[in-house]
Amino acid sequence: MRALVTGGTKGIGLAVVNQLRVDGCDVLACSRSTVPPCDVSDPASIDAFMKWAGAFDILVHNAGGGGRYGERDEVIQKNALAAEQLIYWVLPYMLAQRWGRVVCVTSIYAHRAAPRPWFGMAKAAQAALIASLAKHKDYVRKGVTFNCVAPGHIDVGVSVDMTDSPLGRMGTPQEVAHVVSFLCSERASLVNGANIIVDGGESA
Repeated sequence: MRALVTGGTKGIGLAVVNQLRVDGCDVLACSRSTVPPCDVSDPASIDAFMKWAGAFDILVHNAGGGGRYGERDEVIQKNALAAEQLIYWVLPYMLAQRWGRVVCVTSIYAHRAAPRPWFGMAKAAQAALIASLAKHKDYVRKGVTFNCVAPGHIDVGVSVDMTDSPLGRMGTPQEVAHVVSFLCSERASLVNGANIIVDGGESA
């Protein structure tokens, strides 16, 4: 299987890349720092990268984030609109071979009030896109599934006080990667349209 992971050079994305490689996938990670680069905040950069990269069995759109406060257009582009654009590129091949996995890494803030409003809106739009695609019979009956993973606070170098949360700690990138790995596998053939919260009960 050939997989593409956006934002795959650090944090959750890097953990997903490493886990999918352990699973036996040929994984291409992309970010602004890869060669060639792929800047998901720039539609032209996405198109250029995908023309170079070719076809994939698995797409994990992990790149995104909240950006600086007030940067509405950038945040919506790199989370929601980039997801739509990337799916446009990978879906024809998946349909032709009658198998594919699309996973978007969203956030618990797709389901609750976010500290940065544009981030919450962008992640909710991303989740809505995936849910809508998951209901498309012409896609799903050809073996392509669409799912989301919604992490809570994950330890990627920024400390957050979690003493009041049920688990009492932040999650790790690897804990998110395990869930993504399952969704990308044949074992998850009946999982479609899911939005799996991975936060140790933080948002319960």
